[in-house]
Amino acid sequence: MAGGSLDAFVADRSPVWAELDNLSARARTSRLGAADVLRLADRYRGAAADLALARRRYAGNPVVASLEDVVARGREAVYGVPRTTPLAAVVRFVVSGWWSLVRARLRETATALGVVLVAGVASAVWAHTSPSAAERTLPPSLRRASLDPALYGLPRGAPGNGHSWTALAALAVAVLALVAGVLAGIGTVVVLAATGLALGVPAGLALSVHGGTWAAALGADGALAMLLVAIVAAHGLRLGRVLVDPGEVDRASAVRFAARDGALALAGALPWFGIAALLAALARSTSLTAAAPAGIAAVVALVAGTFILGRSD
Repeated sequence: MAGGSLDAFVADRSPVWAELDNLSARARTSRLGAADVLRLADRYRGAAADLALARRRYAGNPVVASLEDVVARGREAVYGVPRTTPLAAVVRFVVSGWWSLVRARLRETATALGVVLVAGVASAVWAHTSPSAAERTLPPSLRRASLDPALYGLPRGAPGNGHSWTALAALAVAVLALVAGVLAGIGTVVVLAATGLALGVPAGLALSVHGGTWAAALGADGALAMLLVAIVAAHGLRLGRVLVDPGEVDRASAVRFAARDGALALAGALPWFGIAALLAALARSTSLTAAAPAGIAAVVALVAGTFILGRSD
């Protein structure tokens, strides 16, 4: 089918899907004759082609999920391959599914990271050039008189200091950025910009007194935490986009599937936030310079996994 609406597509091809489902059900309970076996194979090939077209043209529509089930049952009947078990589905998500979600949103991830960096660099430059004015914007626990300057910016977090940039704080920002996508994506941008400002001011103050330590803290766990925030926030931006322009599917379905992908992206990122917390603990127990190479290696592994594992799903 070269063109046409979703309704026309379904009306034209649904008899094939129904026949495939009927033949698949019969194959599970009885032995098919030669003619039915050939017809089953033919209907399976047709439905599989329809599924490929539907995934590209009508992504997010419930019709695609329904057709996926029909094709899965047909594949089981044709090849004798059991359907995926829940455990296998989890393993597949860990091995390739999450990485594919991340890779699919590379443009949005770059945008989210760019918003944080632009806001952060701008506020850091202001803080570096006007330290007295910038310091007054900080909470008392982050002011120069009460903390070592090395703890400004992106530290692992000092015990009892609730204002430090920790893995838990980064996770909270990621969740907020994802949920804020319901405000047409503007809420996500505001959260990311505010995060950049909150990090940039203490970073600018730190650079004037102890830039090397701040850079080591960034390498230890700060860069990984910021990248994870951007990965999750990318789905907040996507959620905002489909709210404004759902494309060829209805808005409710588009939003539901975007929200589902966002939740999956957040779930898959949780172990990486745990790694960031472990890197912070390593930095506290040893030193920033010892933890920084491990943090950089984690970032490289995350990026490499996105391009290698993300293409296989």
